[in-house]
Amino acid sequence: MSRRPYTACQVCEKPMWGGQICRPCRIRATAERKAESKMAAKAARTARWPAVGPPNGDRCRVMGCRTPVLLKKHGLCRVHYYQLYQIQRSGGPLLLDPRCPSCGKPIGKHVYLCGKCRIKNEIIINRRIRRARRARERGANHEPYTITEIAARDRYQCGLCRKRVAMTKAVPHPKAPTIDHIIPFADGGDDTRANVQLAHFICNSIKGAGGTQQLALIG
Repeated sequence: MSRRPYTACQVCEKPMWGGQICRPCRIRATAERKAESKMAAKAARTARWPAVGPPNGDRCRVMGCRTPVLLKKHGLCRVHYYQLYQIQRSGGPLLLDPRCPSCGKPIGKHVYLCGKCRIKNEIIINRRIRRARRARERGANHEPYTITEIAARDRYQCGLCRKRVAMTKAVPHPKAPTIDHIIPFADGGDDTRANVQLAHFICNSIKGAGGTQQLALIG
């Protein structure tokens, strides 16, 4: 003959053989207690996160930190980036929205540039590879540089017509920025910063391989 339950659960009031809480309610209470402790740990880590300012160029965005950034899309140094990574890995909130370092548009966590900027970056890299290959084939010296660096050095002015270059335009626009070799490869020129200048696409096309003649009347 089986025994009858002689007590009831204090939570669900179901009959049970002994104790104060039945096994399902005990499992549920343990899970809720773990979830509360996990949320408290997340809140504590978020509260310890330092104040973050606007993008600061090549320096960390955290107030009082002047360390160079690790990833430009986050604008954080190595230490603060991994602190943020640990918070997000544990399920914490997204404290900083990743943004494209070129145009500032929001991007995903696993990409470095937005779609348009990624295409522009691939074009720049391909042009750099072609210049290096041409210099290697002709036995000329080569050093790495970007058109943005040359444009900033030349103050965004065409080296041939001395007028401002439209940096937002792309080839084949006449005012688009291009790299002009002062002494062309055909005349033994090198692919170095000292031998290149910023030029309009139309000015560079008209000049061709004509040497260092300045086209001041074109533009």
